[in-house]
Amino acid sequence: MDYSAVLNETRENFYKKRELFSKVELNYVAGKNNLRNRMLGFLTFDYYKRSRLIKSGEIFYGYVFRTYFDSLNEDKPTATWLLFSPTKEFNDNPELYLSINDNIVDFISKGKPKNKLKKLYNLLTLELAEPVYYELPSELTNNKLVYLSFTYLRKFQVPAFRPGINLFIAAKNISKEILYLPMDYWVDEYKEYYLPKNIQE
Repeated sequence: MDYSAVLNETRENFYKKRELFSKVELNYVAGKNNLRNRMLGFLTFDYYKRSRLIKSGEIFYGYVFRTYFDSLNEDKPTATWLLFSPTKEFNDNPELYLSINDNIVDFISKGKPKNKLKKLYNLLTLELAEPVYYELPSELTNNKLVYLSFTYLRKFQVPAFRPGINLFIAAKNISKEILYLPMDYWVDEYKEYYLPKNIQE
């Protein structure tokens, strides 16, 4: 798949559609489809910036490397941790995240450090950690700009979700929140790349 071409097509299609979004469509992308999801993050600044983020944010590739799913409550959003870079280099080739993920796995395997990287270790391993735009140290990113972030996955938006390369809406100058781009706004080539064959048929 030509990642750059697919991303450009996805952006073009979504940006046109969002100009005409109804309140229902805006709430759908914002993950506010029911009372539980409308209450998630209700008292945070990012909650109130979400509509602006959807209307003005950009679509990027990110790499989900960790998830936490509450098996007792299937309707509850899934906590996910991702690597994310706004740079063209990563959006042209998101497979660059793979080597960085390997560096993170190696970093964690060595145990908790006693130096300045102790905070990063906690952000990567603690269940309740919710990092936002945490810039990873250059030794883990091959001297590239990569952030560690946390966001919720709402299953109704990406029902065939899998870890790895995913599409997100982000704009650091608007909000620290990052949102999954719902599957309804994916272009066909990305669906073919992402979805299992049995779902495509």
